[in-house]
Amino acid sequence: MDLITHIPGIANSGQFNPGPNTPAPWNVPIVGAVDGNGPANATRNMAEIYNRLLFAHAALVEASGLPIDNADWAQLVHAFRTNGLIYAVGAGAANVQTVSYTPGLKALVDGMVLWFKAGATNTGPATLNVNGLGAKAVVGAGHAPLQGGEISLGGKCLVLWNSALDSFVLVECTGAPLQVAAASQPQHAPQFGQVQSGYGVRGLVGANNAGAPTTQFDWRADLVELRNPVTGATSAVANVATLTTSIATAGPAANGRDQAAAFTPSTWVHFYFIFNPTTSTIATISSATAPPVGPMLPAGYTAWAYAGAVVLSAATQLAAVKYRGAWATYDVPAAILSGSAVVLTPFSTAALVPPNALEYKPLISNFAFSSTAGGVYSGTLFVDSYQVGISGTGAASAVVSCSGGACMLPNAGQSSSYRINIASGSGPTATIQVQGFKVPNGGE
Repeated sequence: MDLITHIPGIANSGQFNPGPNTPAPWNVPIVGAVDGNGPANATRNMAEIYNRLLFAHAALVEASGLPIDNADWAQLVHAFRTNGLIYAVGAGAANVQTVSYTPGLKALVDGMVLWFKAGATNTGPATLNVNGLGAKAVVGAGHAPLQGGEISLGGKCLVLWNSALDSFVLVECTGAPLQVAAASQPQHAPQFGQVQSGYGVRGLVGANNAGAPTTQFDWRADLVELRNPVTGATSAVANVATLTTSIATAGPAANGRDQAAAFTPSTWVHFYFIFNPTTSTIATISSATAPPVGPMLPAGYTAWAYAGAVVLSAATQLAAVKYRGAWATYDVPAAILSGSAVVLTPFSTAALVPPNALEYKPLISNFAFSSTAGGVYSGTLFVDSYQVGISGTGAASAVVSCSGGACMLPNAGQSSSYRINIASGSGPTATIQVQGFKVPNGGE
């Protein structure tokens, strides 16, 4: 390889065409750089070659952002280390990004890597125009269009030109979330939609408000994790002090109802914690709608976490209930069944167990029947999988009874079944109450 052949402007014929910076009279084509017949001309030729090399050297150093230092023989090394050759400050608008490099890029080459400081945050699919070469789509590392926020104002963005996609691939942008392809292996980074996230409460305490127990309910918690049902984003608030929800306040309103109309008597009211990310405010709201649909949120509130449910009386008054974690316990257990069926018979728990309850606590308030003429008695009460029995010998035709047996049963469509089996005796009766129920609020 020889310099003459590989320096632009010198043809194989030996003619050297000086560059634009060559002063007269040397700024005309010169012959003789190859054959050695004109030493003066050849000297001028070589001087021009070296000038061009120096100019290229200086241009590279200056483009990197470093000053020319004639005493530093490692200037090119320093220039490459700065990344300044492929870095510039961007401009444009949110979804129409621009950047200009100096000297300007003449073409986009497949695999070309560029850095730029973002001049705006994108809000959706975006394009990038480099040195006026034309706006090209920007896709994420998963090769999908941007959704918003992947380019952050002031962030340092790394893009790679992919000619097959006719797009810039945004490899990263500091201060911004990173797009990835859908995970298919255990150690892959998952996409947001592949991550299961939800709401929950820890250390929940709830009770009727002391001053207005029939229309207000108080809630507090050690920790509330709230979820945005649209984006899936979660927020956590610790040490939530007592918040009072009034079902008498028309809404959608924080600490009130999520609807303008009053709630229907003898129905379930569902309570939620709600969160406003702009003001970092946590509040509560009451709704006729159970999870997973959730409440209608007031303006500014974007996330919710389920607390629990309380039933309304025929007079639209809140039942007296205490919440601890996921369990709600009635202040006074109420009867759900009084019967004497000797065959398996279903009964509804809807009046005292909400539709979304996981379990409930039935209490055998009374199980009674009469002994035989010989004083023998033996009987069993079955409630789903739970049973309680009494047997023995006593007075003739005497009433025997038991009470207080309790258990936990799954809530299967707000319905259970019972039957009474009398081996010795007659006239059985049973009264079943509900002590409480368990809800899916994350505190279970």
